[in-house]
Amino acid sequence: MKDEHIIISLREGKIQKAVKGLYSAFPLINQNVSKNSGSKEDAEDLFQDALVILYKKVKDPEFKLSSSLSTFLFGIAKNLWYQELKRRNKVLEPEIFEEDFSESDLYKQAEEAFKLLGDKCREILILFYYAGKSMSEIAKIMSFSNERVAKTQKYRCIEKAKLNFNQLNQPSL
Repeated sequence: MKDEHIIISLREGKIQKAVKGLYSAFPLINQNVSKNSGSKEDAEDLFQDALVILYKKVKDPEFKLSSSLSTFLFGIAKNLWYQELKRRNKVLEPEIFEEDFSESDLYKQAEEAFKLLGDKCREILILFYYAGKSMSEIAKIMSFSNERVAKTQKYRCIEKAKLNFNQLNQPSL
């Protein structure tokens, strides 16, 4: 089922139909929880909690999707699990959430490109991509005058990150 159809189903209250379309994200969520001190039951509970949050977000008329729904749902679940691990005092360092590809050169360069961004840009991107905040929420948090300013700033930050990444990938002469 396409993301647009899932969103429409959620907004119309056809929850079971929408959940069937979203269930494809569960194996990745389960894998992430399993890799980070959790059980399948933890993953199932987390998936349900993430669905509730997604449902609430989708019901907001200002909600705009900037990634696939499964990616968005995974991000919500990942943040919820991180909070749960903190609550359980099992997470000491954020490296626990690095993906399998963290050892690749491209991943390291992307991470370095992100670190080269200013604090403001890093915060905007973290709020949007990892915390799942809407542009209007980011505008309020960052004290921007409106959502459009926040969106423009996010775009500039992404462009700066791309530039940093490309500069890091330039072959040495």
